Amino acid sequence: MALSKSQKSLKSWTKEDWGTKSGKPSTQGKKATGERYLPKKARDALSDSEYAATSRAKRKGTKAGKQFVKQPKKIAEKTSKFRANEGGITPMKKPMNEGMKALKKEAPVVAKRMGYKKGGVAKQANCGASVPPAKKMYGGGMMMKKSKK
Repeated sequence: MALSKSQKSLKSWTKEDWGTKSGKPSTQGKKATGERYLPKKARDALSDSEYAATSRAKRKGTKAGKQFVKQPKKIAEKTSKFRANEGGITPMKKPMNEGMKALKKEAPVVAKRMGYKKGGVAKQANCGASVPPAKKMYGGGMMMKKSKK
């Protein structure tokens, strides 16, 4: 059976050599450095000063209680081509045809459930450890509503 798009992405992601420039842990344990965690090709593409700048931003955000901290804009542009596939980041957009535009206008809740956000960018469904709301509500299985007597 062929792999789905998300499975292919995960497979390529696991083949990337993620880590810090020093080789020490970024956030775990006593020897944690707080450095930016990047794929090897992205780490190698950055100069020492660029890596220091992105790590500084990461430490500042972490200190403020943020788990995810954006990179400085120029550095993000430089490293983006080394993430996901060899061709760079795969855009997560669904084409917005006339019918979808009309649906979004008339029934925005339905359009949102179908994976469309503002501007036609598709949300990534069931990413990571997230659990869809229906599974949380119904215990992961199909349940029939209880009839009132």
